[in-house]
Amino acid sequence: MREYIKTGLILTAFMVAAGLLVSIVYNFVNPMIVQSEFNNTLSAIEEVLKDANTGEYLVSNIPTNEEQLEKNIWKEDQDGVLYVSPKNAKVFSPVYKFTENNTEIYVMTVSGVGYGGDVVSVISFIKKDDVQITLNKIEVINYSQETPGLGPKSLKNP
Repeated sequence: MREYIKTGLILTAFMVAAGLLVSIVYNFVNPMIVQSEFNNTLSAIEEVLKDANTGEYLVSNIPTNEEQLEKNIWKEDQDGVLYVSPKNAKVFSPVYKFTENNTEIYVMTVSGVGYGGDVVSVISFIKKDDVQITLNKIEVINYSQETPGLGPKSLKNP
């Protein structure tokens, strides 16, 4: 009986130590992971703010940090999701609005259901002179759950 108690206490000590170690490592690397994800999104936003035909920027005030980006928030929701379609496609909060020369550019993060999981993209729409809205550009930022051979193909131009 004493051997069982001794073994149980040793295993408990190892479990507590392992849990503590994992917690410390998570708290150490989590800010870097969050910053890396934000930088990835910011880079995608910069890319979709380019004209799809000419490659020139549609706006002169390209955000380079979180504070500048927050100034362009057009619509947001505390739950993090603005819209969910019947097929489970999502528009995430916030949606950004940039204005330049009577042109409005809306930038949003969306996801759609792929074969292995959600495919997350940043897209931009252009609204000129309150007449019509057109899709400008799409930048895929996460296809991590997709099939290794097929997922990367979503990044290639046709």
